[in-house]
Amino acid sequence: MQDPNYQTDLFDIEKKLRGNLEKWGMIEESIMRQKSRTKWLKLGDSNSAYFHACMKNRISTNNIKAFVNQDGKLLQNDQEVEEEVVGFYEKLLGNAAEQMQMINPTVMKNGTILTRDQQMKLIEPISTEEICNAMNDIDDHKAPGCDGFNACFFKKACSIVGEEIIQATK
Repeated sequence: MQDPNYQTDLFDIEKKLRGNLEKWGMIEESIMRQKSRTKWLKLGDSNSAYFHACMKNRISTNNIKAFVNQDGKLLQNDQEVEEEVVGFYEKLLGNAAEQMQMINPTVMKNGTILTRDQQMKLIEPISTEEICNAMNDIDDHKAPGCDGFNACFFKKACSIVGEEIIQATK
């Protein structure tokens, strides 16, 4: 007859061994990463064959050798690839305006079109509610600002920095 604890003991041993294997695998990977950095520090920054081989590899990785356009046509010529990319972005972004729209003089002759109440509403101070609404309307995954923090940070830290944000905005 077999002991029921025998299998659970084997499971525990296997779990412990898997944990050790994973730990030592990560340690070995870390050592290899450090060795590669050491090799780069010794050989990489000098004008050596190793440096040029690394740069050649990087250039070939970053180079577009072939490109399939939206019609399914394979483009391999550098000029064709360039024309396709430029054409795509011109279509996406549109063309630059040749001439800026100027102010219509007849509108200027009419004078103020807004009522006095509307004019006053335009220059009244920004409310705290407007600032909070604007902050909540910003997508969390937008690029960070010049301080390195994105909107998600400010939303989550609102209890700490909320008043400072409101005062800075006002």
